[in-house]
Amino acid sequence: MALMLMNSVVMVALLAAAPAPKFQPLTWKVTGTDVTFEMSSKDLRALRDGKEVFGLQSRKKDFLASVTEGVDATQDTSGWEAAQSFTVLSVVGPYVSHEESNGGYTGGGYAAEMCRGNMYVVGLLLPIPASLKPALERANTRQEGFLMKDAKAVKAPSVSFQWEGAEAKKKP
Repeated sequence: MALMLMNSVVMVALLAAAPAPKFQPLTWKVTGTDVTFEMSSKDLRALRDGKEVFGLQSRKKDFLASVTEGVDATQDTSGWEAAQSFTVLSVVGPYVSHEESNGGYTGGGYAAEMCRGNMYVVGLLLPIPASLKPALERANTRQEGFLMKDAKAVKAPSVSFQWEGAEAKKKP
């Protein structure tokens, strides 16, 4: 009995110590184009000749630049905040559809226009061009990309960026 219990403890210890398998990004090349996509739980990137032409995480630099544009070091930015998020909805052929959300507070100023809170949804119903139908079918079967109905199942990425202003400078 003691040997059996010891074997169980050793087995549990071995299983607990085993490293979690590394998640490899899902990669696919879009038929008839030079576009390759890489998708992980935290990013979606489109590459041409190994160079990124679209990426969720790479948008953070532009977000931070837009928030601080026009703000000089003498301004008190305490209490200021900004946020931006992107949620991938579908990838069909070389086309990515995503939802974007912006918001924030800039102390009543308009130093960062994106902080004014753009809230809108645009939806268009258009006929499907014949040239897009093969890409839609490949996305429907998840050979290349995915449709909006499958976004949750494929764990389509969503990213959020936040920025908070500096603490108020204390006067001596």
